[in-house]
Amino acid sequence: LVFGEFSNGRLLEEFRTKLSERAQVTVPLAEKGSPAISLYLLDGPGSSCPADYEALKAGGEGAYEVSADPGGIVGAACTETGLFYAMETIVQMFAFKPEIRALRIKDRPALKYRGMMYDISRGQMLKPETLKRLIRLFAMAKSNMTELYLEDMLKFERYPDIAPEDAFTREEYLELSRYAREYGMEIHPMMQALGHMERIASKGDYKKYMVPMPEGGADGHPWTQTVDVRDPEAVEFVCNLLDEVCSAFPGKYINIDVTEIADYGFVASGTPAEELPGLMTDYINTLNKVANRHGMSLCVAQCQLRSDGHLNGLGKTLDRLDKDIVVGSYYTSEFYGGWDYDYPLLRKSGRSFWVMPWLSSHTRFMPDVTFSMDFTDVTMERGMPCGAEGSITCDWGDYGHIHLPGVLIYPSMYHFSACWNGCSVDRDYFDKAFCLMVFGAGKDTLAKGIVKVGNINQVPVERLDDGNNVFSRTNYMTGNYNLGHHFLEIFGDILDNDFMSKIINPRARAEKTAALAAEGAELMGSAADDIRFNRDFYEEILWSARPYALIAERMLLRDKHLTGALSGGDFAAGLREMAGHYRDLREDYMSLYSRSCRDSAQYRGNTARMQSAIDAALELADKQ
Repeated sequence: LVFGEFSNGRLLEEFRTKLSERAQVTVPLAEKGSPAISLYLLDGPGSSCPADYEALKAGGEGAYEVSADPGGIVGAACTETGLFYAMETIVQMFAFKPEIRALRIKDRPALKYRGMMYDISRGQMLKPETLKRLIRLFAMAKSNMTELYLEDMLKFERYPDIAPEDAFTREEYLELSRYAREYGMEIHPMMQALGHMERIASKGDYKKYMVPMPEGGADGHPWTQTVDVRDPEAVEFVCNLLDEVCSAFPGKYINIDVTEIADYGFVASGTPAEELPGLMTDYINTLNKVANRHGMSLCVAQCQLRSDGHLNGLGKTLDRLDKDIVVGSYYTSEFYGGWDYDYPLLRKSGRSFWVMPWLSSHTRFMPDVTFSMDFTDVTMERGMPCGAEGSITCDWGDYGHIHLPGVLIYPSMYHFSACWNGCSVDRDYFDKAFCLMVFGAGKDTLAKGIVKVGNINQVPVERLDDGNNVFSRTNYMTGNYNLGHHFLEIFGDILDNDFMSKIINPRARAEKTAALAAEGAELMGSAADDIRFNRDFYEEILWSARPYALIAERMLLRDKHLTGALSGGDFAAGLREMAGHYRDLREDYMSLYSRSCRDSAQYRGNTARMQSAIDAALELADKQ
């Protein structure tokens, strides 16, 4: 029985369905008498509801109360989002049992904004129905923000030659935003509006809006395409892009990245380095005026405030930023450092700021989930005492990525849980809750397998650098040197491979990779009969162990051949067997990808790389 003006019939129906599935009981709609479950949407004190109205009001958007005794269950909140969270908690309390303990819960979020960023521009464009499923799952974990990394993934009306064929239209984004709002979630974009403009600059004649580069480029700087903010036409161009993006995402915020710029291009073309922070600040304020016209504000992705050069720190001009602009402090709690200066300064300034870890997923088949969760924990530990208002964990695709959507659910939901609590979460408890609530699995073996496979990315590799010096990386940036990161090298020729040729003791590395992949696959596979729903996401997770096994197979075969441990015939047989494994991997990848994602250039590139590995192996086998 619902008391108050709760208008979301979809959520009420889903609530009853989940109770039927997960409590294995049917709760009829009550019109009068003593209902089994009473839901109160409170608009003031003095109702018959036993919940504390004043405490709920003070708790903010997501606050709720749930109580249960032999007389029934009561859920109460002052907002529709809070009441939705109360319903989700009631469902989760049953945990596939037709009874619950008597209890009373008073709950509210530690962070106002709790979300994740999905890179749909350099990874894969999800189908609308896949995004909606992720929204429902993330909302179940009380996330209230999903950020989509765009670049060129909107079909701009003013500039129709920018978007690729798999980009969404304005109407599709509007429908996605409308759907998300029903679950208390905002969909907002991460838009490149300064650096990282390679995709847009490569279209039409838009490169004319970028800062001129020194002849021959700049050694060691991959970020070459940056908007020339000194050019009024370039500024107008970005303002037009931003105007269309804002119209497609009706929410509170739009995130823009202001780091990793081609600072050397500005300096080489006449702007002193010391003038760049002020120049960028004025540009950001101009863009914020565009967002303001849509009732929105900017969040600016910022590295250390004291950084200079290509990281473009705005600490010197922070007080000149419009007051409504949020600072997204990216990776200063761990990767870049500087949090101990930035967080207290942001708190003292009175400016809202968000703290950003990452999912450690880019160019990996399975995210480095242990590092991702560690990054979330340290971000909460350091951001909460300084008044951080939100946190979004990030999925990046700077070099393109091959992972499937299902592998992001585990580390993302851990992040949401930590954001809600404002601290780290007991991981054994989380593993059980994750498996039960996402997949209906009574055992936690799937979660343990995810961690096991993800840990392949943490195994350090000894390698020769370009000067033939030995080095070993063991921090989270090992991903840039570990095989778990270099999927492009995995699909090259098995012998003509510069990356593999510089690994020291490749057999030991391969054996370690094979062991972890096998252990992880066994754990995840043992959950197959325990999966009650979201089986397609489970199959995506299961697939993600297989490429690591192939990495190991490839390295071992290569090492045995080069050390003379195999005859030519045995090497040829091994190559043909490996080609068959690649063929199976490719076919299953194509099937899984097409179920959840739109066709894209990135997808076609990934399948082409897999085919090139097959062709190269068979060609080499024929030569033996």
